[in-house]
Amino acid sequence: MALPVASAAASTPAQGAARAPSYELRPPPKTLKHPKLDSHLAEVSAATAAGGVAEGLRVARKGKLIVSGETVRVLVRGDRSAARVAIRAAGGGVEAEYADLIQAVVPLGALTTLANFPGVIYVDAPSIPVAEAVTDEGIALTNANLWQAAGWTGGGVKVGIIDLGFAGYATAQAAGDLPTVVTTQDYCGGTMGAPESHGTAVAEIVHKMAPAAQLLFS
Repeated sequence: MALPVASAAASTPAQGAARAPSYELRPPPKTLKHPKLDSHLAEVSAATAAGGVAEGLRVARKGKLIVSGETVRVLVRGDRSAARVAIRAAGGGVEAEYADLIQAVVPLGALTTLANFPGVIYVDAPSIPVAEAVTDEGIALTNANLWQAAGWTGGGVKVGIIDLGFAGYATAQAAGDLPTVVTTQDYCGGTMGAPESHGTAVAEIVHKMAPAAQLLFS
């Protein structure tokens, strides 16, 4: 008895049957890296090299870096003597020094040159302070009202407030939330740190707690 033979057509996919989709794995995008340069600064350096200073400034501002003219603020770690030489060789200037750190401003196009300099361990972007929200003045909750009623109002006391900005403090004075006379020292180009208003809010709390105290803003 002959065994049945399978038809060749039976092993062939039916006409018009959908083919299994093919997937192509694409390589991940290249990231800009430098062993001695912060990633944000590396992006600025690459953008400047590719599109000029204007493009470098755009990328720097997008990354919330501190720029001035055609320079960007950096924090250089390493041997301070060597770092000073490197900063000046890159066309930059020293702003402040502490331990093995130097804060400096450097031309956008010289970031990689600075990082490659011997004696420089790392070129970082300085941390930027961010003000926290003020949610409550809490005079009664702290029993400050009882102290004030007893005559302890801050008379003869000076309170200095150092903050990121005092925007709107004149308006607060007019509204009675701050004393009519305050002493100010402005290191922010004549703007008292505007548009940041955190210092004003802090000063209002101090004034509510000690209404007779003399206030100094910096």
